[in-house]
Amino acid sequence: MAIWQLSFDVVDKNKDLNDEDIRCWEQEPEKVRDIAFLDKIKDWSKDIETYGDLEKTCIELCKENDKATKISIRLDVRGISETLLEDIINYIVGVDGKILYKNELFAPSLPELKGIIIKSDAFRFCTNVRRR
Repeated sequence: MAIWQLSFDVVDKNKDLNDEDIRCWEQEPEKVRDIAFLDKIKDWSKDIETYGDLEKTCIELCKENDKATKISIRLDVRGISETLLEDIINYIVGVDGKILYKNELFAPSLPELKGIIIKSDAFRFCTNVRRR
């Protein structure tokens, strides 16, 4: 992961922080591959399905027996658009998920995601570079 990227997981909205396996989906979400806003790229492993650009914004699906069991998202905070953020929020809502970032759960909403971005190390790095 690049220093300008913010990374978080998408977890089942029915799980809470007390769940030992909070990052694992017991059943693959129905719309887990409805990612029309990012192009699918060639994967370096048969157990990972990637959409987007690994050096920019991407969604990674970790798979077991061809079923997605974990969803991770990386955001390139150098110049992400509100439209892309809305697409990501709609994706998270579509899979019935919520955001897990730094051991905290967040509702999939634009204000919550913007708040996470602004407080992130990646955002701090990018804004410090611009000030120099």
